[in-house]
Amino acid sequence: MEHNKRLFYIQKSFEYVKKIKNYKKMLFLITIFSVFLGSSNFLFSFMLQKTLSSAIARDYYQLGFVSILFLIASAIYGVAFYYMQKYKEIINQELNLLLKSELLEQIIKIPLSQKNKFGQGNLLIMLNEDSENFATYFSNIIIPSFQLIMSMVSGSVYILLYSWQIFLLISLITVLFVIFNGILLKKMNISFMNLQKIKDSQRTFWEDIHISSDISKIFNLRSFNMFKSNALFSRRFQAEKKYANDTGLSSSLIEGTILSIELLILVVGSILVKYSVLSVPVLIGIWNASIGTLIYPFMDFPEIMKKKSQAISSFNRIRTVFSYERENIKGSFIEINEPSLHLRDTDFSYNSDIKILKNINLTVKKGELILIEGESGAGKSTLIDLLLHLIYPDNGRIFFTNADNEIIKCNPRAQISYVPQGKFVLNTSTEENLKMSETEDRSLSEKTILDFIQKAGLPLDSINNNVGKIKLSHGQLQRLALVRALLKEANFIVMDEPFSALDNENIERVTNLINNAKKHCGIIIVSHRVAKGLHVDRSYQLKGGNLNEI
Repeated sequence: MEHNKRLFYIQKSFEYVKKIKNYKKMLFLITIFSVFLGSSNFLFSFMLQKTLSSAIARDYYQLGFVSILFLIASAIYGVAFYYMQKYKEIINQELNLLLKSELLEQIIKIPLSQKNKFGQGNLLIMLNEDSENFATYFSNIIIPSFQLIMSMVSGSVYILLYSWQIFLLISLITVLFVIFNGILLKKMNISFMNLQKIKDSQRTFWEDIHISSDISKIFNLRSFNMFKSNALFSRRFQAEKKYANDTGLSSSLIEGTILSIELLILVVGSILVKYSVLSVPVLIGIWNASIGTLIYPFMDFPEIMKKKSQAISSFNRIRTVFSYERENIKGSFIEINEPSLHLRDTDFSYNSDIKILKNINLTVKKGELILIEGESGAGKSTLIDLLLHLIYPDNGRIFFTNADNEIIKCNPRAQISYVPQGKFVLNTSTEENLKMSETEDRSLSEKTILDFIQKAGLPLDSINNNVGKIKLSHGQLQRLALVRALLKEANFIVMDEPFSALDNENIERVTNLINNAKKHCGIIIVSHRVAKGLHVDRSYQLKGGNLNEI
């Protein structure tokens, strides 16, 4: 079972590597470099042995020849090491970009009901830390592990060629080390993953604190937040302590094994030299091979396992997001002759017991302005999510028809634009906010953007400046969100509380923009506040899950 899991992560890593441009060339070169770097100590140990033998025998010709070979091999080693690091970093960056792109696309396309299962902090961690962690799985775990295996195999062959006694001694110590360290590594992996979960909770908590900082100040939640923060810190402290303890035990075992191997090689080797089984140059070569091919890999082993635990833990979180089915909403905007939007016998509930919306029937034609009023908790936000196809009805249907009352199959989100409540715009320039309305088939000219900014009464210096930097007012941000919705040129616009927190002057400006927009599209305003001067065609009351015309 554990073996299958290891193969699964290696297979997944290779699947992503195969998506990189020129991956075959890079994999071929990395394999060549890995074989050379992993087995280079075999070569250097042999040359060291020959150098000492030549010096003892005063064979200066052979000494000079071996020294030159040593320098050439060292230069080749440096070049191979440089290109190995270069290709590893290229693969890291390419995989990081690929994972981030796929994860972002998946987050965008999974249904809202599934997305809400993740905290905002968790999604940020997945997009940043988790994608970066697993992107390094190939270069920081697979490649070093391959080099480690090559190193240990070549070192073992070298030692076996010259002394089967020392080889058996090292093999026995290695087997005992692998058994005991395997037990410690399992404990270390469990404690690390537990630590990561607590870190995720802590990050999510601080993300929530940042988002709701105003609420915390108004309701004086300092004591509550400090209590929760201290509780999370206490849990993290205990987890850090447990992980440090398990890591320390593994490191102690490794250090003890390394010292034991070094000491035993010298002791046993000296005895073999005394009885003329080995020469001094051969013993030095064996000792150097054991340090370079066995001891150093043992020292690298804990770091590789730590990175492996991080990468696997990160991928398992990412994998949860990829396990959800994507929304099957495709297609671009299509022209519909005199379009109408219909909700027929629509029910919705977040669980099977309580219906939020009951038997909703509504028809909106292009050129109509429909007002839907309702108190907080009446289901207005749920109705908006249904209209935007972010959630789907339990019963009934939502569809579009043309002038002949024929049902038109189309991408519903391409037909509907949206003015949200709350944070209306991205923290970037006005121009970039408005260009969110562009499609693959339609781009916005600078003249069009300038005309709409002027119509909305927005400052011209906001075109290329960050909206946060120039500090647009709440009313200006609302008008910017409305202009953005209009520029999409959809057949219908859904507006969520477009007059909330606006003064009378801004209400009048927004009202004029809406009345003008009505000439080009159907508008649905969901609000508990009615603005004077709004050219409303029909009004509805949403109460108790029922929608009734007033």
